[in-house]
Amino acid sequence: MLSNLPTQYKHWLPLLAVSIVCCFIQFGLSVVQLESLIFIRNEVFTNEYWRFFTHSLVHTNTYHLLLNLAGLVLLWALHGEYYSWRNIFTILPWLAFSTSIALYWLDPSTDYYMGLSAHLHGLFVFGALLDIYTKRPGGWLLLIGLFIKLLLENLTNNNSTSLLIEADVATFAHLLGAISGLCFTLLYIRIVPLPEMDKNK
Repeated sequence: MLSNLPTQYKHWLPLLAVSIVCCFIQFGLSVVQLESLIFIRNEVFTNEYWRFFTHSLVHTNTYHLLLNLAGLVLLWALHGEYYSWRNIFTILPWLAFSTSIALYWLDPSTDYYMGLSAHLHGLFVFGALLDIYTKRPGGWLLLIGLFIKLLLENLTNNNSTSLLIEADVATFAHLLGAISGLCFTLLYIRIVPLPEMDKNK
C-alpha cells in the first residue's frame, strides 16, 4: 500500500514544513504573540493586515492543531502527487487571504478566526478537480461528497467538534475555502501543464 503513496520528497516536504511551522507557533509562542496573529475583526484594518495570512497558522488548542495536521496527512495520501513547493506555497497564502477577506465582508458575526480548516477544504477541491482534469476515477465523487458535507454542516448544528477545539466551528469559512480553492484551481489548470502523473513518482 505504501508503494501507492506519493513518497517523493517534493510531494510531502512542503506539507511537513507547514506542519512544523504550525507546531512551532502553537507551542513556541506566548499567548500574547499568538493573539497578534489571529484574525480579529476589529484589528485587521488597523494596520495589522498580516492577520489576513497568519490566522491560519494559529490553533485554539492541541486538539484543533492535531485535527488539522491529520487532515493534511489525509490530503497528502489522497492527492499528494499534485503537490509541489511552488503550488503549495501559492495556494496556501491565497486561501488564507481570500477566505479571511471574504469572511470579513460576508459574515460580520465572525469576530475571531484561526486554523487551517478552510485551507483543507480548498486543497481538497484542488485535488479533486485535478483528478477530474487528468481523467482519474473518483474526482466527481469526491466533489459531490464535499458538497454534501458543506451543505449539512452549514444547515445543521453539530457541536461535537466545537467542544473538542473549544471554539465555534467556522463552517462558513469551510465553504469559502472550497470556493477559493475552486477559483485557484480553474486558473491553475489554464496556466500549468498537467501531464498524466504517477503516484509512485
